[in-house]
Amino acid sequence: MARHYFAAMTKTYPMLRDRCAAEPPDAVCFGTTNWPARVAAEDLGIPAIRLVPHFASNETFSLDEQLTQALRAERPAMEALTADRAAFSRTYGVAADRVDPLGEPATALNLVFVPRAFQPYGDSFDARHHFVGLSMGARERAERWEPRDPYAPLVYISLGSVATGSPDFYRRCVAAFADTPGRWR
Repeated sequence: MARHYFAAMTKTYPMLRDRCAAEPPDAVCFGTTNWPARVAAEDLGIPAIRLVPHFASNETFSLDEQLTQALRAERPAMEALTADRAAFSRTYGVAADRVDPLGEPATALNLVFVPRAFQPYGDSFDARHHFVGLSMGARERAERWEPRDPYAPLVYISLGSVATGSPDFYRRCVAAFADTPGRWR
């Protein structure tokens, strides 16, 4: 979790909390990394609905551990993030353990946009998790694309919404698969 992203999220907390306190919504829907929305909803007693566009986490499977297992707490970036969390905690009186940049804590209702069959240890998730599958609707206006060979293997490369600003990664992927027959997406 980059410090600039954490800093941006901390700035949303007071505005979000004040707005929800002044005009309480029926529920707060938030993405997994939007921990300020979860914390504000919890503090104000507003039902919170977590939207999970990737693998969900529980006691059996932790996406956070899978993504950060190579990072150690003593690394400068992690130390700085820990200090940022502590500063936010002091400023707003929110316990540091509730400030989870990866949004791990499940809420009473978690909508997971992955089919349960694709979720690692999918059977271990309780009734708070609803595996609703893809959230994409019809793509009537999408540009038309015809593969050179519709029967060739499909090569699909995506980093989701997190690393969309990585054109060099995609160029390296294209170079790596350049001699592979396939349909590209």
